[in-house]
Amino acid sequence: MGGEPARFINPAFPPVLRYIDLDGATSDEADDRLRRELVSPFDLAKGPPDALSAPAYGRR
Repeated sequence: MGGEPARFINPAFPPVLRYIDLDGATSDEADDRLRRELVSPFDLAKGPPDALSAPAYGRR
């Protein structure tokens, strides 16, 4: 906008909560799975991340 920074607010989107089932995983397996989740790329130019992740141990 005339060379000035501008804020664009996207319309609300329904959040998606993706569970990561770690029940029965060893500590190393859980660490590896969570590490892969943390470094998975997303492109903010395409919009916000489409899901939030929550690790789940045992019953939800």
